[in-house]
Amino acid sequence: HATSQGGGLNVARDGLKMTRGTISGCSARSGGGVRVNEPPQNVRPFATLMDVLVTECRATGEKDDDKGGGGILVQRGAVLVMSGGSIRDCAAHSLGGGLSVWDSASQVRLSGLALQGCTAAISYGCMHIKDGDVSLVDVSFDECGVENMCSSAYAIRQFLGTLRAERVRVGRPNPNYEFPQGCGASAVGLLGISKWTDSTISDCSG
Repeated sequence: HATSQGGGLNVARDGLKMTRGTISGCSARSGGGVRVNEPPQNVRPFATLMDVLVTECRATGEKDDDKGGGGILVQRGAVLVMSGGSIRDCAAHSLGGGLSVWDSASQVRLSGLALQGCTAAISYGCMHIKDGDVSLVDVSFDECGVENMCSSAYAIRQFLGTLRAERVRVGRPNPNYEFPQGCGASAVGLLGISKWTDSTISDCSG
């Protein structure tokens, strides 16, 4: 367990390329599995994960500056490119059980990836986008959930920034969490700029 951020990998300054592997059972206040933070000048992409499994990691959120991201936290202008693999059964005390993207300069590129079974205690079970530039291609979201299923989107929540989704599939919510009667929850909540192509949202409740 890391007392601050990046329980499994805390990627800063020199960057990372990881091909095949597993990050499992790690925890930190934010970015339980991986934190990608502040790239060096003129170096992009900063962190590349290929066919990597991030599983059963947790953002514990003990402090006021909790930024979520049970699986992965991307912040301070960092760049994450992730292809293949999955983020599975990760959780956050607050938001973004699978992935949290925190600021306008950050960039995330996900392709051929599954987010499954990720949850948050408060909001946005699989993916939280506070701001930033996010691209999803051939990405699936299954069994995402929050303890309070009436607290907005249970799979993806975007507040600012740009989200491009191509051949994205959002499936059923996590069966461990129930929708109270009259609940106004949704699978996906979008407030920034968003473009979706050839994508499916199904088996929704609320």
